[in-house]
Amino acid sequence: MLKNFVKTVSALIIVLLVSTTAFAESSTVNDYVGSGKPGANNAPRLSSTFYFPYSIAWDKDGGMIVVDTYNNLIRKVKDDMVSTIAGLSDKKDTTGLPLGGLVDDDAAKAMFNKPRYAVVDSKGNIFVSDTGNHAIRKISGGKVYTFAGSGKAGYADGTGIKAQLNSPCGIAIDKADNLYVADSLNHVIRKITPTGVVATFAGKQSTDGGFKDGAFSEALFTEPSGIAVDKSGALYVLDSGNQLVRKIDQGAVTTYAGTKGELIAGTAYAQGGFMDGAAAKFNFPKGIDIAEDGTLFIADTWNHAIRAIKPNKEVITIAGAGTPGKRDGTLLGAMFNSPTDVKYKSGNLYIADMWNNSIRMIPLQLGNLPSINDKSKLLEGIQFNPKSNAIQVWVDKKQTLFPDVQPYVANGKTFVPLRFICESWGAQVQWEAEKNQVVVTKGKVSKVFKLNGESIVLKGDRTMIHIRALAEGMGFYVQWVDEHSAVVI
Repeated sequence: MLKNFVKTVSALIIVLLVSTTAFAESSTVNDYVGSGKPGANNAPRLSSTFYFPYSIAWDKDGGMIVVDTYNNLIRKVKDDMVSTIAGLSDKKDTTGLPLGGLVDDDAAKAMFNKPRYAVVDSKGNIFVSDTGNHAIRKISGGKVYTFAGSGKAGYADGTGIKAQLNSPCGIAIDKADNLYVADSLNHVIRKITPTGVVATFAGKQSTDGGFKDGAFSEALFTEPSGIAVDKSGALYVLDSGNQLVRKIDQGAVTTYAGTKGELIAGTAYAQGGFMDGAAAKFNFPKGIDIAEDGTLFIADTWNHAIRAIKPNKEVITIAGAGTPGKRDGTLLGAMFNSPTDVKYKSGNLYIADMWNNSIRMIPLQLGNLPSINDKSKLLEGIQFNPKSNAIQVWVDKKQTLFPDVQPYVANGKTFVPLRFICESWGAQVQWEAEKNQVVVTKGKVSKVFKLNGESIVLKGDRTMIHIRALAEGMGFYVQWVDEHSAVVI
């Protein structure tokens, strides 16, 4: 994404876009559920606590179901309150985490073991991929049942508990209440009928997985994770180990989006990447949803980003720039930490932001999705000065001028005056001479920059910072724009 980021050029333009931009004014990232602290507190939604919430589903009365993975609980958000639907986890394991188990019982006494995904059938029954128990569990009538899987890792078709699965993850349901399960460590897609009959639907079971398009029985996957079914019955699978989106339809498996990279040394997994467009790259994506117009939304987990694939198959990045963190606000500045699921409903996209222990929300209009990688919109309205040997700096599309020390390039690195950049953004900047550091504060955001002689240096009594260090330190979005010899942050 940052190809050719550092260049020595005779006229370099640095554009800092760190606040609200014209194309993202109506789309911001907000906290929806969870305080961010780990716990299992049932409370009003923004005061509630979770422990690695992994996925989202909707029940028959419009409530949000949250699979609270490390608490081994199934939670519900309804009327601004969080409650527990099912699960008991009143003991700790040897690492101090809530202890899981496999117990069928009344909902309040049943036990799960690192459950990940859930769906709801036409009758309102909830089905959960109980990953650590290698089973599919059913919540119905106030009780929890084991619907499929023996409770031990394995591979066998059959009915109910006679079947075997291996770390089932993503789960989807069609109009006839058939379940489709990404049987991740068997590297196949399973189908489970409403009567509990388990069969292999697509993929050839193996120990390590692989990659191959073709007929259902010959196709190969590597650790499939998220899965979704569209109105026509076609399946879309996040083939996370291959870094691809695959489509299962009309008797064949095809690659729908993504570029498969070289294998990671010593593994059967492809190297992840981060790129939009025709040669799109993903980094172990886990969660997927399909909107009514056919748009695919994807939680690109290890890119810490939210991606979309438009009906024309164009891949864009909606929010998140590749580094982990927690920040609400405009799409350019928002940060996530290992998002694992997405669900689109009624003009809002909800994100299970796992390591931030929260559910986030982005208002979005289908057919007019914002992209933080849209260069034309990023630069729209900026009136650049003619090229010269001087470096121009723009903050929120307004030029920042410097009274003394000017931006410069040294050893292929571009340095800018930290104080004036941050003050143009609206932050307060304080120099602490005894500690050789600068403290930048704006609202709840505070960052300390220490002089290190490499990326943060003194020149003429001014603290100068390498633009990459500024971007990473403040969480600013960065993109190189070749046609302007510009760095967009």
